[in-house]
Formats: sequence, C-alpha cells, structure tokens
Amino acid sequence: MNSLNCIDIIDVFDGNIPIHTKEYIELFYKYSNLKHYFVILVSSKNKVQEYQVFFSKIGCRQYYIVHDNPGQLPFLLTILLRLRRTQTSLEEKSLLSFLYKNRKKKILFHGNVITPMMVYMFNLYSFRSLNWVCWGTILGKRQSVLKTVAYKKLYGKFRRIVCLMSEDAIEIRKLFKCKCTFVCPYPDKNPLAKKNKTEKSDKTITKVLVGNSGHSLESYIEFCQRLPKDLDGLHFTFMRVYGPVGFNDFKNKILNYIDKKYFDVWDELLSLEQYYKKLNEYDVYVSPQTTQTGLGAIYAMIKLEKTLFLAGYNYSWVSSLGINAQLLEKFIDSVKSKNELKFPIEILTKNNDIYSDIFSNKRRFDKWDNLLTADRNTLNNSDLLTFI
Repeated sequence: MNSLNCIDIIDVFDGNIPIHTKEYIELFYKYSNLKHYFVILVSSKNKVQEYQVFFSKIGCRQYYIVHDNPGQLPFLLTILLRLRRTQTSLEEKSLLSFLYKNRKKKILFHGNVITPMMVYMFNLYSFRSLNWVCWGTILGKRQSVLKTVAYKKLYGKFRRIVCLMSEDAIEIRKLFKCKCTFVCPYPDKNPLAKKNKTEKSDKTITKVLVGNSGHSLESYIEFCQRLPKDLDGLHFTFMRVYGPVGFNDFKNKILNYIDKKYFDVWDELLSLEQYYKKLNEYDVYVSPQTTQTGLGAIYAMIKLEKTLFLAGYNYSWVSSLGINAQLLEKFIDSVKSKNELKFPIEILTKNNDIYSDIFSNKRRFDKWDNLLTADRNTLNNSDLLTFI
C-alpha cells in the first residue's frame, strides 16, 4: 500500500461488479486533475490478480486491493460485528479497517459498495469527508427497520452526493433534505462509437437487447407478461451478467412467458471492448426497469446509434437531454401490432450528435473536479441538479 499523504481523494469501488468499474478507474486516473487513490473490494484471489494486472497495464501505483488481510478495528465496531447474525467476511473487515485508519481523508464511495457495517461505523465515529456516487438510491430496496434508520442518518453525513441523473438527485433532496446532492454523469470511453454507425440492414430478424442485469429480473418478468405469444421476426437477449439469481433459475423464469426459440441469456462477462462489440450486434435496446439502472449500456447504445425503449427514471432523464427515446409501452404496442421497431437513421444520428455535444469528457471531468474540491457552502448555494 502506497503513502496517501499527497492524495486528494480515496475512491472506493466494488471490484466484483463487471465492465464499467475498470473504465471509470482508468479515466479518473488518466484525466482528472486530482490525485486519486483507488481502493477495490474483491471476493476472490483471481480478482486480486486481475486487478493487479489492470493497474500495471494503466501504469497506476496508487491503489489498494482489499481481500483477506483485516487490521485492527475499533472496539465498538468489533462488538457490533460479534453481535451480527451473519458472519462478516475477511474482505469486509479489511475494508472497515482501512476506512477507519483513513477517516481523516476525503473518501468517495462509488455505487452500492457501502455495507450496513460501514453505515454503523460512520455513525459511531467521526469521518472528515464522506462522499457518495449514487447508482440508484439505497433506500429503494427492502431492508430492516434498523438498517433503514441507519441509512437515513447516513444521507445527512455525506459532504456530497453525486447522482448520475437529475431524478435521483431530486428524490434524495426531497426525502432527506440533502442540499449537498448534485448531478454529474461518469466520463466514458467507447472504442466503437465513431467507427461503427448503424447501417440499413435487410435482416429479417430484429435483435432486441433487454437490460441491465440479473437484478432486473422482476421487471423482466413483468415485461415478458405483456408480450404476445407470437414473436416471429424478433429475438430477445436478456442481460444477466451479474445478479442474485442463478443462470438456470433465471432462464426458467423467462421460459414461463417466452418460447425458448425467441430468446437467449447474456451470461458472459466480457472485456470492455468485447462488450461494446456485442452491444453493436443489436438493433433495439429495452430497459423495463423504472428506477435508474444500466446508464452505461444506454449511453453506449446512443453512441452506437441504436433504438431505445425505456421506462421510469431512465426515460425521463434521457428525454430531458433532448434524445429521442420511446416509452416501454410503445414497444409493447408495436410488437403486438407488428409495427417497425427501429427508428430512422436520421433520428439515431441526431441522438448521437446530441449526446456527444452534451457529454464531452472534458466537460464531465471539469465538473467532477469542481464538485470534489469546491467549498461545501459554495456548492449548496449553486443549482447543480441538472448537467446541461
């Protein structure tokens, strides 16, 4: 572990989540004006080796891979761990120990890497600057009363909450009165964005990708229930690269509603470049989830000039940018009436142009650096609930 004396911010990621984590780390390391130190939580030795190779490849030495080397923990937290019904993993203990030792540093948590024990620790001990990137609000999930109360207290402890879309930021400000909530999308890269424009195709089968992960299974099922039995001319791929449901159970649940000849399951973890190549095979992207999910895939499909059918927060956010997407209901109606699903190429090209204009990486990095360094009072007096 390298010295953290000259570090501006500690970034904490769940390294078990595939694809975009490495992309974000590489971009922040190479292009941010701040000095980042990356802490990666992993659950296997294979993941440790994978990230060691990754950091070596990008030339970054400012990192710590958390696995199974727990250090000394504070007394009250040790008691809480002993009282816990479920056994705490070595990697979680290691991360708790690291965070406690560095509680005087500015820490930025990315996504749902925050565990319940971390929440209790933050409420027990004084941390200088806790910050969080929201990948969908934590409190949208079912949990115990004790856990809910602890999370509610946590929202008020964050110096900054960075949301990836306005809808999440507005919800957090409304529910928890957190003025320190702002909107800033992640930077991204897409090796295919400028090389592979959508071309007119004579294919008789329209390939539909349904995203974003196994966590979306409930919304997948609701979506499938609304489809007609006759799906000739269509082939669906359901994304299940990660999530709580095993492959066979996942596939069998879809089979209850769609004949096996009409769909397959994307279960393979790919490199970023392979991931974009696979996305480019599809004509249409559908996201039936009403809460924020799959923004990385949505943005990639915009740049690859594919047709979008979205629901809930994803639809509201993308539409607010001026990008032409359709509601999920339009997809259902079009399938039932056998209407064309794909948008005209002119619309898809315009969507790509709008996205590229709004979301230049320079603009995103300037805002990220400003959000992470500006005085809190300055930020609270500014209107940063939109990105445009």
